[in-house]
Amino acid sequence: MRITIPTTGSRGDVQPYVALGVGLQARGHQVCVATHADFKDVVRSHGLTFESLELGSQLLQATDTGDRMLHAGGNPFAFMSEFTRLRRPLLHDLLRNCRRACRGADVILSTSSEFLLAESIAEREHLPVSIGQEVGHFVGRWLARPMLVDLGERVGGEAVDRCRGRRLVHVLASHFGVW
Repeated sequence: MRITIPTTGSRGDVQPYVALGVGLQARGHQVCVATHADFKDVVRSHGLTFESLELGSQLLQATDTGDRMLHAGGNPFAFMSEFTRLRRPLLHDLLRNCRRACRGADVILSTSSEFLLAESIAEREHLPVSIGQEVGHFVGRWLARPMLVDLGERVGGEAVDRCRGRRLVHVLASHFGVW
């Protein structure tokens, strides 16, 4: 099976998916990791196919917006606001490069950082997609959710009614101006 794994972020975001790719390749699958150009050697040194999604994570994170994103502390809304501001100018190229990387794939294993791109490409190309995550985003017995706050009963009414019947990825994409 030909598997493409699009992922972006720091080395700590990318490395777990390189390890996953190595495990999948050991089981006979062909794996392509599509990520920042500055991780080309990391991906290829593990015998995986590499495709570039964008120039480099270090360049992005060195900007004022990237710095604010990295120093958002425990505020997921500030982090997502800066993440969106950082990514919006890159979306056209990211989508085009991700689509190129997924060409010929049988399945896309997306990361939480690239799920909007992967979902869009999977829908257009009629490919199965699975969204993975290296850290828990949902409350569990032993692990609190690091990226999303627990809204519980505080969310309802009009916000829920607007989302009813729509896929979550489309709701988020339209909210962040991607769609």
